[in-house]
Amino acid sequence: MNGLVAGRLPETIRPHLYQIVLKILPEKKRFWGAVTIDTEFSESRDTVFLHALDLEIEKVEIEKNGTRAAASFSPDPASETIRVALPEAVAAGPARLFLTFAGALNRQLRGLYEAHANGETYAFTQFEATDARRMFPCFDEPGMKARFRLTVTIPAHLTALSNMPVIEEKKEGELKQVTFDETPLMSTYLLALAVARLESKEIEAAGTRVAIWTVP
Repeated sequence: MNGLVAGRLPETIRPHLYQIVLKILPEKKRFWGAVTIDTEFSESRDTVFLHALDLEIEKVEIEKNGTRAAASFSPDPASETIRVALPEAVAAGPARLFLTFAGALNRQLRGLYEAHANGETYAFTQFEATDARRMFPCFDEPGMKARFRLTVTIPAHLTALSNMPVIEEKKEGELKQVTFDETPLMSTYLLALAVARLESKEIEAAGTRVAIWTVP
């Protein structure tokens, strides 16, 4: 038993900032990623629980006071979590978690899922209420709000949309890397991503740009 109640995480560790880097290839129905999570420990801990579901966790590391070390981990699908055993107890204060992972686009319209139009495969998200954990390991509880920085690498002919405006886009052969601005403080279920062949219709209303995006 991991000591969790109905998959709820202890409140002794809280996230402040997620830096998420993803590579998504919709036609292959796969994605790969890394997430850096800035956290605050309210007390000394030698174990961390995060939500993760249907993900292949490859590596977990923790950094405290400039020292980075590998941690062991074990998934618990029943509670939709992973248990991270730290190499030694981490004292109260800030600490940074690093995780790498991979996964498959699903067909259940949950997490990061596949969609089809015009003979192509696309990728979209639906995280409400507790499905962000299907795209990246996280503290997937509405009360554990944080900021998000998202960078995605996708096929160059597709468009990536997220909560915030694009601040940088770089083409890399047949792929492109798209970086979005940092979000406000928000719950994990509010994070959104679309990767598809899209076009927009835009107007400006009272100084605010309003756009509707759709497949061609």
